[in-house]
Amino acid sequence: MKMNIEYPTLVEQGFAMMKKAGLNVTKEQVYKRMIDTGMIDKTGQPTQAAIDNGLIDECEQTSNGDYEPTTVAGMKRMYPMYEQFADSHFKRTELGWIADAYVIRAVANQQLNDPDSTEEQRQMAYGMLAQLNESGGNE
Repeated sequence: MKMNIEYPTLVEQGFAMMKKAGLNVTKEQVYKRMIDTGMIDKTGQPTQAAIDNGLIDECEQTSNGDYEPTTVAGMKRMYPMYEQFADSHFKRTELGWIADAYVIRAVANQQLNDPDSTEEQRQMAYGMLAQLNESGGNE
């Protein structure tokens, strides 16, 4: 019998973002990493040390019900895969953070060039690039 584990909101959000970006991680890995780095305690709440040291920024609920950091720096700490990109490539909307075409292309191409990516991850990357081409996404 498979056990259905309910993970804290910050873990679910980190996991969803990493999967959306095509990274092959489990919720358990995200949870353990966040605990190991002192971002959250075992109940999923941000630690005081994480707040004091800026690992967890103030978050606000978006119109789709997720909680997102209010600053680009906070977003990058929550989603380290974006640290390599300049802050100017990101914008906060009522639905949460969005990245411009340059970032989307770069992330998709990283996934396509990763020899360990799965067929599903590659298809997601191709889909992201196709959407950019259809919308005329410019850098």
